[in-house]
Amino acid sequence: MEEHKELAEASDPCCVHFDVTADNLIVEDGGIKAALDWEKAISGAPEWDLQYSKILMINVHFETESIEEKMFKEFLEAYLEENKLKDGWQKRFLYYNTIWTYQALANFEKHVDEKDKPEQKKFFRNLVERRFESLDDALREEFPEELL
Repeated sequence: MEEHKELAEASDPCCVHFDVTADNLIVEDGGIKAALDWEKAISGAPEWDLQYSKILMINVHFETESIEEKMFKEFLEAYLEENKLKDGWQKRFLYYNTIWTYQALANFEKHVDEKDKPEQKKFFRNLVERRFESLDDALREEFPEELL
């Protein structure tokens, strides 16, 4: 993480909701009209907002990788239509994803069945190791070419 600490600097801070779920959105005519429940909100990097919103809106609800990838692509396209992110946002997005992975690794045991713990721990550790080896390689794995 030390090698990439410059990615943590939010040069264009925004409001990061930290609780974007369907229960906290008012939707009308196919669009989000309002967001509720702002008690966890902070000022931070838009890539942190994007990362955490992806986790709560996509990862939590779709368990198969193919559906998750399709939904993320649609979610990302809609997010980018509404929010202009600075060049290099993909690498900052992965940086914040790595931070989330660390948090998940520290806390997952509270939320996982005993029999699944070794497999989940291995998953999180492998994810972090791949990111540390090369964020650039991770970018090519995570994003469709047209989004790089």
